[in-house]
Amino acid sequence: MAIHSALCPACHNEASFTFLKKQEAYVCSECGEDFSLLPSAQAQPIEPQTIFLSYAHRSEREEDFDVSEELVLLIQKELQRDGHKVWIDKDGIRAGSQWREHITAAILEHAHFLSFLSTRSVRDPGVCLNEIAIALGHGKNIQTVLAQEEGRVAPPLTISHIQWHDFQDWREILDGTKAGPMGENWQTWFDQRMARLRETLSSAQNTRVSGDLQKLRDVLDPRSFEARIVEKTINFHGRQWLFDAAQDWLDNSTSRMFWLKGSPGIGKSAFAAMLAHKTRSAVIGFFMCDFQGKKDPEESAREAIRTLAFQIASRLPDYRLKLLYQMQVDKDKVNKRSADDLFEFLITEPLNQSGKIPESTRLCVVIDALDEAGRSDGRNALAELLVKQAERLPEWLGVLVTSRAEPYLEQMLKTLSGTSVDGQSAQNQQDLSDWINARLLATLQGKERQHVINAVLEKSGGTFLYLSLVEQDKTLNLADPKNLPDKLDGFFKQTFNRYFPDRQEYGKKTEPFLRLLAAAPGPLPAEMGRQILGWSQRELTLNVIEPMGSLLQERSDGLVFFHASLTNWLKDSRRSGAHHVEDSGAKELGEFMWRNFIKLFGVAPNVTNSSMFMDYAGVEAIEWMPQLVSWIAELSPHVSQWHSSVAISRLPRWLEFHGRYPEAIRMARRYLALITAEDRDPSDLVNAGYLLSDTLTIYEENFREAEDLARLTLDRARSLFGAESQEAARLAHTIGNILTLHGNKEDALPFFREALQTRERLLGWGHGATRLSLGQLSIALADLGRYGEATALLVSALEASSHKLEENHPMNRWLQVRIGELQISEASFGKTRH
Repeated sequence: MAIHSALCPACHNEASFTFLKKQEAYVCSECGEDFSLLPSAQAQPIEPQTIFLSYAHRSEREEDFDVSEELVLLIQKELQRDGHKVWIDKDGIRAGSQWREHITAAILEHAHFLSFLSTRSVRDPGVCLNEIAIALGHGKNIQTVLAQEEGRVAPPLTISHIQWHDFQDWREILDGTKAGPMGENWQTWFDQRMARLRETLSSAQNTRVSGDLQKLRDVLDPRSFEARIVEKTINFHGRQWLFDAAQDWLDNSTSRMFWLKGSPGIGKSAFAAMLAHKTRSAVIGFFMCDFQGKKDPEESAREAIRTLAFQIASRLPDYRLKLLYQMQVDKDKVNKRSADDLFEFLITEPLNQSGKIPESTRLCVVIDALDEAGRSDGRNALAELLVKQAERLPEWLGVLVTSRAEPYLEQMLKTLSGTSVDGQSAQNQQDLSDWINARLLATLQGKERQHVINAVLEKSGGTFLYLSLVEQDKTLNLADPKNLPDKLDGFFKQTFNRYFPDRQEYGKKTEPFLRLLAAAPGPLPAEMGRQILGWSQRELTLNVIEPMGSLLQERSDGLVFFHASLTNWLKDSRRSGAHHVEDSGAKELGEFMWRNFIKLFGVAPNVTNSSMFMDYAGVEAIEWMPQLVSWIAELSPHVSQWHSSVAISRLPRWLEFHGRYPEAIRMARRYLALITAEDRDPSDLVNAGYLLSDTLTIYEENFREAEDLARLTLDRARSLFGAESQEAARLAHTIGNILTLHGNKEDALPFFREALQTRERLLGWGHGATRLSLGQLSIALADLGRYGEATALLVSALEASSHKLEENHPMNRWLQVRIGELQISEASFGKTRH
C-alpha cells in the first residue's frame, strides 16, 4: 500500500513509498531501495532545543487511570539522545507559594512547551492546566501529544486548536496487542511519530497548524483568543456562585441561553475566560467581541461564526470530519454566504446531523461582550442571529453570553428562552468584599477593618476592574479609602490629572494619538499613528506610551485601550472634561486609508470591469494592506470621498476581491444612491444597478431585492443601448444567476438564452463571457433533467466554434470535455430512473 510521495535520497526522484510488513521497511517505487523510515522522516542535522514537558504523573486509580508517564519518559529519552535540553518534573511539584515561581522560571527557560494530553492532565483543577496557562501567557511554542483516545480527552479551549501528535494507541502497540495503521511494529510506529515530532521542533509554523485543523484554519480564518483568555484569568478571584449557576443551567435547564449581564468592569469577561480555560467539560467554543474592532455588524457576525465553527471542530471529531470530507467546505462556500446562511451552513445543520456527539454532557459556546458586536443604533447582527438560530441548535448545545444590560439587547433577547444573571447581585458584593479583605494587613482588626472594607466597596462601584487598577497603582493604598478615587470615572480622572497635569501639552502631544486610537476600527499600529501625525518614536514613547502605562495594551497587530470603559470615558466630554478626545480621529484615519488606497489606482476604473479591479487588487505592496482591506469601508463615511461617486465606484469590486462581501454590498448601495442623486448619465445608473445586483447575487443575500433591481436595470439597458447590447446581455445573465440560486431554474432559462445569443453575436464563440453563458445554460438544462437539450446545445456550439476558431482553441477543448461530462451524467441519470 502506497504511503505518500517524497524525494528519494537514493535515486533523487519524486516517488511513492510502500510499507512492507515482513521487511518492516518503506520501499521506493522508482529504484526499489528500502528505508526503515520514510525519506521525509530521515534524520536531519538537529539543532539543540530547550523543551519543557508537561504531563500528569502516573495514576492507577480507576477514576483517573493514567499511565502516560511511561510514554513521556520514552519521548524524553529520544529528545535527550538528539541533544535537546529537556525539563521534566519526575517527582512532582506541590502547589503552594513557591509553585508558580518555580514552574514559571522553568517554562521561561525553555523555547518549546510539550503538553501530553490525557484525562488526568487536563483535569480541573490541575497543575498541567496552570502550566499551559503560563506557557500561553509567555508566548511559548506549544505542541501537544495525544496520549489517550481522543474521545476521552477534552483539552482546554485555549489549546484545543493545536493539532496534536497522535500517540493515542501507544500502549496497545507497545504491548503488541495492536499493530500500527500500516501493520508496523512498535519501533517502526514510534520512530515514525518521533520523526514528525522532531520536524516540528524546528518549525513553529508546523507545530501549531497541521493536518485537518490546518485545512479548516485556511478556509475559516478564525480569530485567536488564547493569549487574551489567559490574561483575563490571572489573579481571578471568587465567582463560585456564577460557576454554580452556569453548571446548573447546563445540567438542569432546557433553556438555550445563559446570559450574564452587568455594568462595565464587573468581571464578565474574566468569568467567561476562566470558564473557557479551566473547565474541561462544557466550553467548546469561545468568541470575544472586541470594542476596538468596530467592524460592520454583518462581518462581525460572520467572523464569530467562522471562529466558533473552527473551535467546535477542534473538539468534536465527527463534526470536523463532516465539514472537511462530507460538506467539503471551502473559501468560496464560506465567504459568499451571509451571516444568517453561514450560521445555518456551518453550525446548525452539521451539528444537528452529526452522529457521535456526547449524549451525557451538555456543551456550550461562549460569546463574551455581545454588546460590543453592535452599534449605538442597535444594529447587532450577531445578537439577531442568536435570537433566530439558538432554538434550532441541537439540544445538547447551549450558548452562554455576557454583555452589558443594553436596552436594545434586553428587547431582543427577551424572546429567547434563557437564564439571566445580574452581575450587581449580593454574591458579587461578597466576592468584592472577600477580595478586599484578603489584601488588608492582619494588623487591621474588628470594626475598623470592616469599615475599611465597606468604604473601599463603596468606592469600587461594584467592579473588580476598579479594585485591580487601584492595586496596580503604587500611589494608592486600599487601607486608606478616603484618598481613593470614586469609582472608575474617578480613577481615570485622577490618573490623567497626575500623568498629564498640563492640559495644553496634553492637547498637543497626547490627545492626537488617543483620538486615533479611540476611532480605529481595530488595534492601531504605532507606526501608522506616527505616520499620520508626523511624530518621531521618541515623541510617541514620551507623550503616550510611557505615561499611559497599563492603560494601553500592545497586541501583535497594534495598540488598544486596556478596556472599553476607558474608551467610553475619553469620548464623553461630560465625564472626561479636559481629557476628552476629539471626534476627528475617524476622519484622519479615513483620509490616511484613502491616500494609500489611491496608490492602487491611477484613475477611476470602469466599475463594471471586474478583471480591471482584480489586476489592481493584486498589488500587495501597499504598506498597510491588512488595515486598508479591513478599515476603509468603515472609515469612508467620515471623508470627502464618501460624497464622490467616482471615488466610491472603486470600492465594491475591490472589496469583493478580498472577500469583504458585506462591505462591498454597502459600498455598492452607496454608489447607486450617489448616481441616482447626482442625476448622472443614464448609462451610469445602469452600471450602478448592475454592480449592486451582481454583488448581492455573489454574496447570496436578499435574492428578491437583487432580482427586482436587475430587472429594472435590464429595462433601462434595453431602452438605452438596445435589446441586443452587451449591457443587456450582462444583466440578463445576472437575472438568470439570481433565479437559479433562488431555485427558479426553469424561469432562468430564457435569460441565459438571451445572454448567450447576444454575446455570441457581439463577442464571438472565443470570448470568455460567451462560454460563461453557454455553460450556465447547459448546467440549468441538465439540472432540470433535460440532458438531450443540453448536449444538443453544446454540440451545436462546438460545430459553430470549430468553423470559426482554430482546432486547439480553449473553447473547443472546453466544449468537448463538457459534452463528455453531460453524456456520463445522462447515463447515470437514466440508470437511476430505471
